Amino acid sequence: MLTLALKEIRDSLLTLRFLAGTALAVLLVAVSVWALADDYGRRVAGHSRTLALNEAHMAEYGHLNRTGSAQVVGVAPRPMTVWVRGLSQGTHLEQLDNDPLPVLFPLVDVVAIVTVVFSLLALVFTFDLVSGERRAGTLRLLSSFGLSRPALIGGKLLGAAGTIAVPYVGAWLTAALVAELASPAPWTATEWGAAAAIGAGGLLFVLDFAALGLAVSTLTYRPRSSAFAVLAAWVALVLVVPNLAPFVAAEIRPLPSLTTLQRQISRMLDTERDALQARLRDEAFERLRAEDPAVARYLRLDPSERAEAAAPDSAGDPSLARAAQKLSDASTEAMREGNRIQGEKADALRADFDRRADAQVHLAQGLSLASPAPAFTYLATDLAETGLRYRAHLEAQQEEFSVGFARWSHATADRLRRNDPQADVWNTPTDLSDMPRFTYRSEPLAGRLAAAAPWIAALAVYGLLFIAVAVAGFARYDVR
Repeated sequence: MLTLALKEIRDSLLTLRFLAGTALAVLLVAVSVWALADDYGRRVAGHSRTLALNEAHMAEYGHLNRTGSAQVVGVAPRPMTVWVRGLSQGTHLEQLDNDPLPVLFPLVDVVAIVTVVFSLLALVFTFDLVSGERRAGTLRLLSSFGLSRPALIGGKLLGAAGTIAVPYVGAWLTAALVAELASPAPWTATEWGAAAAIGAGGLLFVLDFAALGLAVSTLTYRPRSSAFAVLAAWVALVLVVPNLAPFVAAEIRPLPSLTTLQRQISRMLDTERDALQARLRDEAFERLRAEDPAVARYLRLDPSERAEAAAPDSAGDPSLARAAQKLSDASTEAMREGNRIQGEKADALRADFDRRADAQVHLAQGLSLASPAPAFTYLATDLAETGLRYRAHLEAQQEEFSVGFARWSHATADRLRRNDPQADVWNTPTDLSDMPRFTYRSEPLAGRLAAAAPWIAALAVYGLLFIAVAVAGFARYDVR
């Protein structure tokens, strides 16, 4: 079996399709990483400028009422975006005003190259391993050498794995070299460990397609039929399933329009809140009117008389001043209660939308696993901190930071009030040098590897499935 595998590798290394495929893959990877490293440098520089401008603005004009928009001024780009763009690949359409080309022709990362190019190469190298030899008449000769059918198919599978591993490893070494030379920020041991894990997962993904090509070759008798079959399988697994899964999930678990939700919340916190506050105030006034005759007398006064009666130093009836204070307190409480009730309703709407959105995302993920391609994408983005797991970590840290920032704001306001009880502490320029600054804390490599384990398992299951199909197909294959 090993001799057969070495023969398959040796024969493949001398073919034009191997040489052309290897050269194309290595060139694509090198150009992609170089371009993404340049793009990463530009984004890092832009982030640094934003931080500097924000610090200068806070130093010159800062007061507590202006710090809200400066809490989180953006997160520094992740270092591994030179390999795995993930969620960072969405280019803002505003950039069309300056340069439309990044929007029209987005950069392609290493993950996309592995998903599209290397999966196709694996099929090109393996689609005729059995049907091609049958047509050439050598398959019958191989079967006469005393090798069992499982051993023969195992040798071809090892040969295919060795063949595709050569350009794959060469491309990843090229990617690592270009990243080391061109990336503005040197990678730490964590990034290199994540890169190695992504490379291993990518190799497993490519071997899945090599096994798929071999399986298809055992189910057909002519190379042309094998070629059409693997092309159809590639289109379905790489192009159709990953793009169709979100639409199917949206049909099964639909979401309300985000614009409609925002309008509903805006109305809830505006006109509906005002109406509720007015109703609560009127109910409180009626209750006070029934409980306290002075309140009833105060409400019968003209507006000008109410102002005079409510004055603390008024020489009039003291009960009217107390009634005015009761009504003022009731009005304040009605406003506070209205804000609370409508705020809780708005929060409930947002929470319901988030729950339904999460359910839709999880369903789309599950449906997309009908192909190994999304599994590799999830694996790579989780390890590189550019995917859904990174976004969840970022949102959790930002929420934690917001709570701490609110505590700092109120503590600073209390300190300013103690220094000057008459000052408008929220709109008075003050020293904000001790204002907390948000810094994202990267997830340790162990956590990323644990998160990638299910995706690795999914890729392994696909590989075993395709190998089982190849073995079963060849067990009853007519070698004549």
